[in-house]
Amino acid sequence: MAWRDPSAVLANKQGKAAIRKFCCKPNDAHDVVAPLSTKMPSVPAQSLSFRVYGNPATQGSARAFVNKKTGRAIVTSDNTKLKPWRKLVTAAAIIAMRAEGWTMADHAVSMEMEFILPRLKSHPTTGKGKPPIMNRGLDLDKLERAVNDSCGDAGIFVDDSRIVEHRTRKRWAEIGEAPGAIVTVRIVE
Repeated sequence: MAWRDPSAVLANKQGKAAIRKFCCKPNDAHDVVAPLSTKMPSVPAQSLSFRVYGNPATQGSARAFVNKKTGRAIVTSDNTKLKPWRKLVTAAAIIAMRAEGWTMADHAVSMEMEFILPRLKSHPTTGKGKPPIMNRGLDLDKLERAVNDSCGDAGIFVDDSRIVEHRTRKRWAEIGEAPGAIVTVRIVE
């Protein structure tokens, strides 16, 4: 099978279909992601980068309620867009891990993230018109939290307590650029 950019495929298939296609069938995912050779590198990778296409969602506020049938408390996220976003991040992380030969980090890591948020209708659509500096909108720490938890779910690191350094920024998408996130994880020695 010819190599394709897995993130581009994920951009077209939001949520469950992308997860099912790339995460539930490890051999198929490896065939799609690995560049020409299926041989994994013999030296573990020291850094891992991947791009996620989709609208970033925040993870923060939660709400709790009691299930009337069982009497148990259930805690869930207030943000309905969080679950599909986390699935996309987890899928992209797993694909990148397999392609780069990344093994789960059980030591300190640094994270670098760039969130590209969709342009507003009021932003210029042609020429050199750039949207204003992003000084409102989604909370940066809540965007980070969603990606950190997704990376932990994907097995990039044992626990997000292993993160010792964080560099994050958010910006509006350029004209014609898809929203999403660019994530880089580096092992700190």
